[in-house]
Amino acid sequence: MELPDTHEQKKFGIVLLVLILLVGGFVAIRVFRERKLARQLTQNQVVSPSQIVSPSPDVPPGVYTILPSQSTIKSGATLALTVQFEAPGKKLDGSDVFLRFDPVFLDVNENLVFGDYFSTYPRVTIDRVKGEVKVTGFRTNQTAPITTATAFFTIAFTGKQAGNTAVSFEFAKGKTNLTTLVEKGTSRNILGKVYPAAIRIE
Repeated sequence: MELPDTHEQKKFGIVLLVLILLVGGFVAIRVFRERKLARQLTQNQVVSPSQIVSPSPDVPPGVYTILPSQSTIKSGATLALTVQFEAPGKKLDGSDVFLRFDPVFLDVNENLVFGDYFSTYPRVTIDRVKGEVKVTGFRTNQTAPITTATAFFTIAFTGKQAGNTAVSFEFAKGKTNLTTLVEKGTSRNILGKVYPAAIRIE
């Protein structure tokens, strides 16, 4: 009677053990990935109230908006644009507004009507050729933080020829030589978003 070949048995056992380890490792990795994916999906679906209410600290709270009295006018007709700001819970030292418009489509009236938030307007510059309006306001007697949208000034434009155009802000977040909202006490530019006005001339 022949004895079994122990050398072959050892080789077979080693191969079997390696296969078991490989299969077990693959299964463990797959289970880990499935659990991780499930946790990510759950986290993405659950939003806490603080995530909804509180804005990111990296996003400045100030907003500038241009509100037209109407979105469509006839060539030769005039419309008023109100430039207003929002900065909930903040106090301001001053503000600069840098507007751009296309002089091919629009002409601008130099008589601005100012709001009552700022008391001093040291700069009002209008360039009809370049299509630029620059206004600076500062000094205020307001003691309470801002709670509502506030008018900086109202300006009138006249349609020159038919087409679609816009009046927009020259703005870059954090820049102090363009459109700004300057926070009282810190002198930071807290302007984070701007919204232009689209105009159709018929």
